[in-house]
Amino acid sequence: MSSHGAMAFEADKVPVDDSAGMDATMAAIEERLLKSSPGAPVESLSWELITDSNGYGAVEIVIILKDNKRKNPYPLEKLQPIDDLIWEKFVERGLDRWPFIRYFLRSEIEEIEKEEAEEAAKAIEAQC
Repeated sequence: MSSHGAMAFEADKVPVDDSAGMDATMAAIEERLLKSSPGAPVESLSWELITDSNGYGAVEIVIILKDNKRKNPYPLEKLQPIDDLIWEKFVERGLDRWPFIRYFLRSEIEEIEKEEAEEAAKAIEAQC
């Protein structure tokens, strides 16, 4: 069992429409993290309702962290309090979705965007 406790999933149950509950929960999480993150400094977050590989409802949460001085990944002990806050809110509100949490530094996102822009420019050039 994880340190977050067991989330109760019923066999063959995929949440039908819990978007209102998810909206409220994610708004509360976002407000807390942007105001005063318990761990690494959060710049922004986004989320999307998904179905996991087993057919259960899940949510993919992408958290963008402010770059640290060395632009190195933050250690686990800086990310764990953020994970704990998310799990706490999901359990507290009785959400039957598994949160898949992904972290990126701002500089990593900028690098991805730069590479995508370069690839798009090359594709356009190739069409001319």
